[in-house]
Amino acid sequence: MLRLLIPFAGNFSAERVTVQKRRRVKQIHSLEGRLAQEAQELRRRAKGLSPGQERESLLRRAQQHEEAARMSEWLTPQGLRASR
Repeated sequence: MLRLLIPFAGNFSAERVTVQKRRRVKQIHSLEGRLAQEAQELRRRAKGLSPGQERESLLRRAQQHEEAARMSEWLTPQGLRASR
């Protein structure tokens, strides 16, 4: 943890502020792959439910994940795409 002294403009006293370092995680799978896998899991869970609001919500989220994966693929330059 880092401790910083931050002076205030109108006041000459300083306040101690604790800043936490950001945790970094190295992703093994591509964003598109993770989104597609999550969409597949959401559809599997929705299949086991009877028609209703919860099932529709899961199917909507699955569709959003699939759309996000397609958009991410469109936005990723060809040379930077992970091999499949």
